[in-house]
Order: sequence, then structure tokens, then C-alpha cells
Amino acid sequence: MSKAIVETAEKMGCITSASLSKMPSDAPLAVSVRLINTRNGSLPPANPMGRRVATGVGATPEQAALLSGFEAIERYSLQFDNRLTDRMHSFWSSKGMPVIRGRAELALGAPEAGLTVSSKGAAAGPDRDGAARSAIFELFEHACVDRLMTRPGELVEIDPNEIGELGAVNAWLDGQLRRLRLFAWRNPKAGVFVAARCSDVTGHRATQGTAFSFSSGQAAVGATHEAVTYWRNMVSLEDRGIDLASLEQADADAIRAYRGALPQAFLGDGSSAGSVPTDHPERDFKDLARAYSDCWGGSLALFDFTVPEIGLPVVKAVHMSEL
Repeated sequence: MSKAIVETAEKMGCITSASLSKMPSDAPLAVSVRLINTRNGSLPPANPMGRRVATGVGATPEQAALLSGFEAIERYSLQFDNRLTDRMHSFWSSKGMPVIRGRAELALGAPEAGLTVSSKGAAAGPDRDGAARSAIFELFEHACVDRLMTRPGELVEIDPNEIGELGAVNAWLDGQLRRLRLFAWRNPKAGVFVAARCSDVTGHRATQGTAFSFSSGQAAVGATHEAVTYWRNMVSLEDRGIDLASLEQADADAIRAYRGALPQAFLGDGSSAGSVPTDHPERDFKDLARAYSDCWGGSLALFDFTVPEIGLPVVKAVHMSEL
């Protein structure tokens, strides 16, 4: 995964160049944003820009720009394109045989499906195996959210100071009068899920991020970066002024909830204090897929969405009970 791949996608007109989000000068994080141009025949999202958005968070502006580039290529690759075949064949499935699905069932913005298909279960990686593993992590993350919203007692609240990778971010948030709380659950078959909550000291104006990984530290960093980015997005919206009528319903409701006009449900409410879960041994994507099926039932199929002209491997993992 190199800078050259991102530059190729920029030159092809698939994604825009990176724009840095406004952050306080002493912030230990940089946030980069890019817009994704639609592919042939793909419906644009229903937002004022008419384009999908990618975000990257890194320790430096350069790292953030690179990460936003990878996410932008992933989202570009996932879009429907009427120049491609109507059917997609999985390159691997836990059933042991290829699974065939219509592209419109899997791709973003297919006219037949409207805007009902999401990027859930999709990821880019340094190679196809790595992208497949990250894609399955995405499925685990979403499944854990669904499970733990109704089983808060399975989560434990862990001390952010025990996550060494978050030292600088946690100290900076403290100086911004923001409070970071982390809630974790170890799946014995696959890895660690972490939900991060970033709020005012009183617990108000909270934002949440989630992540799943083999490592507690990596999951905590991913979830925290997401929660902090969400918070800064809200700050930017408030700086510009909020026009709820111009936003998609989901975005408008998110702002209303952030400002206290709608109730918010957060992972971790009602959980007790605990220790940082031990890391899980790393596994290849096939073992990880089987672990997912053991946990949630059904089977998984993996579809290759890589755009050859760009060269960044992109995989979408699909839980077959969802099709």
C-alpha cells in the first residue's frame, strides 16, 4: 500500500486530493478528507456534495492523507459500474464453492438497489489476503455492536491510560476538557472489540467509535480515532452553522442527538470496570471467516472489488444470511 497507488487514483480522476480538517495546533492527530467521484452508472449519495466521502486519521498530515487515499480508493472500487459484468463470483466462501451474486446486490449506488447497499464488510489491504482479513474484521465489528447494545454486561470499562498507544491523544483530550472512555469485549474465537466514547467532562456532547482487531491496543486506537474525528466533525459543523434541512435524515438526527435534541444510545452503559483484554493470536482470513460463522451462524463469501488500473486490493465480505 504505497503513496504511488493513491497518486494513480488521483490522476485517473477517481478521487480528489486530500484536504486537512481543521484541528487545534497542539493536536497529536491529523485528519484528512477526500471526495470520491462516481463510476459509470453509479447513483451518487444523497448528500449536498453528491459524492461519497473518505477520511483518514494519522499522527502526521502525510500519514492522514495516505490513509484517506486508501479509504477513498476502497469506496471508489465498491461503486457500481455498468461497464462491468452483471454477476460477481466469490473468490472464496466458507461453503467451499463459489457464490454467485448480482453486482447490484453488492456494489454501492446500483440503480436497481437504489442507495440501500452499504460498505459494511469491505476493506482495502496490502494484498488480497490482508484485505479479506480486514473485511472480516469489519463484519465482526458490526456484529459486536448489535450484540453488545443489548448485552452491556459483557463489556468491561478499561482505563485509557493502560493503552500505551493512546498516551498522547488521551493527554491532549484532557487538555481540551474532553473525556475518553473505553469499553472492551474479547471474543474468544477471534479478537477484541473496543468502543470509545469521547465527551465533555460531564458526559454530554458525546461521540462514539468502534473497532475490532486481534490486538486490544489496535482496536482501542481505531475506535478512539473514529470517536475523536466524529467530535471534530461536529465542531466544524457548529463553526459553519447547521442547516438541518440540507442534510440527509441520518446526519440530521446525529446532530440532533449530539446537541441533546434526541436521545443517544451508547455501548458500555451499565458495564463494570475491568482489565485490558489479552490480545488474540493472529489468524489467516480463512480461519477468521470460520470463526465468524462459529460465532454468528451462516457462512461467509468474499468478493474481489479491486480496480486493476489502480491496483489496491479491495474485498467485500458478505454474511450469506444477509443476501
